[in-house]
Amino acid sequence: MSINRFFLISLLLCLVSSGGSAVNAQEITNSIAIIAPPEILGNSITKTTVDDAVKLLQRGFPASSVALNDRSATVQIVLPRIIPSRNETPRFAQGRSYHYLAYPDHDYEWRSAGKNGRVTLTLQTRSPQGASFALYGLLQEKLGFRFYHPKRTLIPHHVSWPLPARFSWQAAPRFDKKGFHLHTLHPIELTEQLHNPGRPNSLDDVREYVDWLVRNQQNVMQFYLLRGVDRERWTGHARSIVDYAHRRGVLAGVEISVAMLQQKAFQTVKLLRPGPYRRQIDRNLAWLFQAKWDFVTIEPTMGEYLPDLASLKSELTAYLMREVAERYHAKPMLATHVIRARRERDAGSAAGQAAADSKGRGEVPDDILDSTPGILLHSVMCYSVSEPKAPVYGNVNQRFVLQRAEHENGRRETWYWPESAYWVAFDNSVPLLLLPYLDARWSDMTAMERIGVANHLTFSSGWEWGYWLIDWSIARWSWRYS
Repeated sequence: MSINRFFLISLLLCLVSSGGSAVNAQEITNSIAIIAPPEILGNSITKTTVDDAVKLLQRGFPASSVALNDRSATVQIVLPRIIPSRNETPRFAQGRSYHYLAYPDHDYEWRSAGKNGRVTLTLQTRSPQGASFALYGLLQEKLGFRFYHPKRTLIPHHVSWPLPARFSWQAAPRFDKKGFHLHTLHPIELTEQLHNPGRPNSLDDVREYVDWLVRNQQNVMQFYLLRGVDRERWTGHARSIVDYAHRRGVLAGVEISVAMLQQKAFQTVKLLRPGPYRRQIDRNLAWLFQAKWDFVTIEPTMGEYLPDLASLKSELTAYLMREVAERYHAKPMLATHVIRARRERDAGSAAGQAAADSKGRGEVPDDILDSTPGILLHSVMCYSVSEPKAPVYGNVNQRFVLQRAEHENGRRETWYWPESAYWVAFDNSVPLLLLPYLDARWSDMTAMERIGVANHLTFSSGWEWGYWLIDWSIARWSWRYS
């Protein structure tokens, strides 16, 4: 079945109310309980999820009693005692010869057994993050809940427990870190809320989005900081956002520029301002890191097709990244583009492009940049990185992105950074819902997984015209179930 056909069928199922009939149960389920030990309830990640799951189950099983730690319940969802080991290297981080932003192992397995009219689901996982994702995975992938939009959730209506009494179900992430970059250089749905603490309900709206990420088993969020924020008021707002993300097990990142002129991007250096540039960087980073960001993405160019300022900007970019890593202990990430130097585009063929330097304009030379910073490899529009024709930004195709991903993954932390919409071209600016995005994103996810790229950050330009369904699909495809 093609991805597009699968998507349309899923959409129809999403929009039709669930009947809630049980597979093998004949009687009404009287009671459901989540059994959580003190270690689970004492951890902010799992406690928040348990409380949310209880409320969701109450809505999905309105005729049943849903409680916490009710040992007499007909259906018991049993969570394990988890004591994370500080000395254990997560599997995605193993074997890396460079600094890697590790995230705890979060694979999980549910085992269900029935006896004397009672069903017991037992969870096996190794981290609080795994327990949190496991509860939401059970709700969405097995019990018919649909977390398809930050402001909308499809709640099923069950009169009895709909799952077999006996089964085993495993879930493994395709990627270690997976989530979304909100491209707030564009006026998308959360641009104002992320930047303006004075907007009504701004923090609630951002928390709602973080909840959507976790409900879809995502663990990364990033947005582009604008230079027009109120510098006195915004830092408290940023701390609240980052603190809530951490409480939910989500890594929080922000993108800034060295000296980008376009689209009101936040600048760490104003090139025409007198005084040492490094002192400007020091002041701006001290202000930015009043919130405890996990990673910071650096945009090294002045803008698309603008002059590079070559060695001066490269030196500043390298200094900026070292300060992020060494002074503030966050992961610096280098942003890249599909705009290539003219000599590379003139290579003509796909083979010639692949053999070219494959560096985008304005990137930091290797002799200045060490292996500490990671790299975000960008692709654009509804084209994959493997198809032979993708006529974007003067390129024959985007195969050089795939080639570079394989090369970079051996020497620095590499994240794939594809788009799920293209806000300023033929997508959101006119009422189109382009389903080829689904084919391209699925093709790229399998390609990146195959070559060992362990991190996937979707570049989201908003949810208009149904593009929220593409983001939802990408989130669900970032997991494998068996």
